[in-house]
Amino acid sequence: MILPEVSVNADGDLVAVPSGSTVLADLLVEYEAELTRAAPEVIDLLRPGLPANEIRSMLAEIGVVPSDDVIAWFSWHDGRYFPTDRWAPALHPFVYPTDLAGSIALYKSLSPLSETVWSWKEGWLMLSNGLVGLMISSDQATDSPSLVQFCDEDNFPGTKGTRPRSVTLCPLVTMWIKYIRSGAVAWRGGAWSLDISKSDPLLRSGLF
Repeated sequence: MILPEVSVNADGDLVAVPSGSTVLADLLVEYEAELTRAAPEVIDLLRPGLPANEIRSMLAEIGVVPSDDVIAWFSWHDGRYFPTDRWAPALHPFVYPTDLAGSIALYKSLSPLSETVWSWKEGWLMLSNGLVGLMISSDQATDSPSLVQFCDEDNFPGTKGTRPRSVTLCPLVTMWIKYIRSGAVAWRGGAWSLDISKSDPLLRSGLF
């Protein structure tokens, strides 16, 4: 697969050309192929994906109409298993994917608190476990594309923090593939190791 070109737009966010739901689906397949080659232990712990109608039904219970990116993500894999006999590695450095049920449970727990917690905004779903990690703007009440953001105490969902955002999941997954192919990210001894010197300068942005 020829990967999309990733660049920074006028808002300082990462964009990919081309992008869209079909491109994202192809990128996720390509990333899984890279994982199968580089880190088969990670692939073994990924749960099967969910049907699109089930994703829509589950999110309808919290009043969220999922974006194409949200459907593509949870259709690809619905989080990961947590074995009791060993440590469960990250999907990518610092990314521990949650299943949709877990994401919805966190959404419900935060929703009553709304913007009093880290300026958290309704319509944002966690893609990884806990309050620190990847979040995506999921509600399609507007025609704006999904934004993906790494959230921590300095980077609140829906705000401009110290890290750039990704416009849709396409730049994110493209970067993950490039990280592995360049050797900037490598699987060694049962864990991910980083060598940022081997990455494209654009990929040193600190987004993921």
